[in-house]
Amino acid sequence: MANVAMVVTNPCSPDPRVERHARWLFELGHDVKIFAWDRFGCYPKLEIKEGYKIIRKGPHITKSSSNYQIWKRKNKFLKKLNLKCDLLILNDSDTYGIRFSGKTVLDMHDLSHGWPLMSGNSIINKIASSIMLWQCKKLMNNSDLILSSSPGIGKWIKSQGYESNVIMNYRNSVNKDKNIHCKAIGYFGRIRDFDSMLKLKSSADKIGYRVIIAGDGPAANRVHEEIDGIDYRGHFDENDLENLMKEISVMYAVYPPSRLNIKHGAISVKMLDAAAFGIPSVVSKDNPMAEFCVSNSIGIAVDYDCIDDISQGIEAASNIEITKKFSEDRVAFVKSINSLDF
Repeated sequence: MANVAMVVTNPCSPDPRVERHARWLFELGHDVKIFAWDRFGCYPKLEIKEGYKIIRKGPHITKSSSNYQIWKRKNKFLKKLNLKCDLLILNDSDTYGIRFSGKTVLDMHDLSHGWPLMSGNSIINKIASSIMLWQCKKLMNNSDLILSSSPGIGKWIKSQGYESNVIMNYRNSVNKDKNIHCKAIGYFGRIRDFDSMLKLKSSADKIGYRVIIAGDGPAANRVHEEIDGIDYRGHFDENDLENLMKEISVMYAVYPPSRLNIKHGAISVKMLDAAAFGIPSVVSKDNPMAEFCVSNSIGIAVDYDCIDDISQGIEAASNIEITKKFSEDRVAFVKSINSLDF
């Protein structure tokens, strides 16, 4: 049995990919701890789940903290980690800064250096993005194994001169009777982009659909406070997801086409989760995620800039019967981890 430490810069409440991998590692016989940055201090400091532990730490921030203050406190969280383990798994490239000399896995869920540009293309945002890209390259160079969450992100990693093993964010399909009379669209996950949520509400209003949103993230408070008429459920965890899915007929996974991770092939976890529950999605068109969605008949691709097209896509998606069965990508993950000598 080995001691495995996993690090993530969110509170891991939930983080389906991280927790799924932790469960698989525990099933392999390892002692697993997830070290999570609980930036607002909202969650239990210690949580014991399916054989693994989540240990949440500060330092904390406030809702009024500047981006610079957030960046400083995140770095402090990482630098204060004193990890004694046989294997370290870094979840995403915004985990740069941990002092550790043992076997290391970098799991690329996303292209983190694209996050600053979601706030605009100012000089400061561009500099922040450049720094994060440099950190990403350092992490890739220093890792014994790189994992990626989609073929598109794997392709981007290859363009930087590195190889990765693709571990998809599939969950096992659930037998669910579709509620054909339900006229509700959901968005369950990290809330980063305010404009996308505005488009969701506007397009749903045109066709008389309820909007149910659950999750946290940098834009969550603004969405809750400024967009009237949404059913906002706040934070949710894995145990809540099935009941949330029962209330909707379509999942919303529409993102700005300029987002770096979308352009380079990120596959939305919420789209895959919804498909596993038999719920179709609407997604932004003209990107690898849209190609995956349409080719697997799990949703409709729409024009991000056209409310009418999104509305029509929601109605069309609600009529899709998902027949594809998904299963967790456990075999590929276990094979990758077992290739390491730790």
